[in-house]
Amino acid sequence: MAGGLLIDYDSILHDATFNDQVLPLRAKDPEGVIKWLTSDSLAAWCIPGHKMGPDLLTRVKLSNGSTVLIVVQAKCWEIESSERRFLPADATAHAILSVTPSTWFSGTITSNMKQATQNKQSKKIHAMLREIGKYELLRVVVALPLVPDLNSTTRAVKDAIEADKSLLATIGIARIAEAFSQIPKGRDVLRVLKRGRDEETSGSSQMKKVQPKKARHTATPQKVRK
Repeated sequence: MAGGLLIDYDSILHDATFNDQVLPLRAKDPEGVIKWLTSDSLAAWCIPGHKMGPDLLTRVKLSNGSTVLIVVQAKCWEIESSERRFLPADATAHAILSVTPSTWFSGTITSNMKQATQNKQSKKIHAMLREIGKYELLRVVVALPLVPDLNSTTRAVKDAIEADKSLLATIGIARIAEAFSQIPKGRDVLRVLKRGRDEETSGSSQMKKVQPKKARHTATPQKVRK
């Protein structure tokens, strides 16, 4: 979005400059993100570790020569009511914050760490943020089947939006499906991205599903939603 007007991305994108022929790069820490950002020969897509925040990172070069870093967060929610259209405000705010640089890898620094360890991790994060600061940033929040309400008047959503000056956008699922339908082996790309995320989170998800037994009562495992 520019000046309140929607611009078709086909009119601003330049020729591809990043390698779209290799598997997405898995970046589990700040150093991995820096490596991806500083090498044009690496994959066009980056799957960051779940402790970072975003689900996906990619870069596009505009016709004016500048490069935009696009960070994406995707949410998948079941429809509990036929009347509900939008993602809950708290989930929308959380999704927005996850694509906000100041929050990235913040959970990797905890109070029970030694001070030297905290300082070391903080330096790594700041080095990554300095590299990210060299790019124009576009934050993207996508959800299915409920959509994020970026015009929400709730304080949580407003604060999340104002936490960073970079542009914020959402993309309709129909538009994404249309785009991938035009890409050779588009389904293969989606399958690889999903597998990378599933492999990283499957362990913690399985642990959450195991409920301890109580006397004279058997707990019912709860579904883990992303």
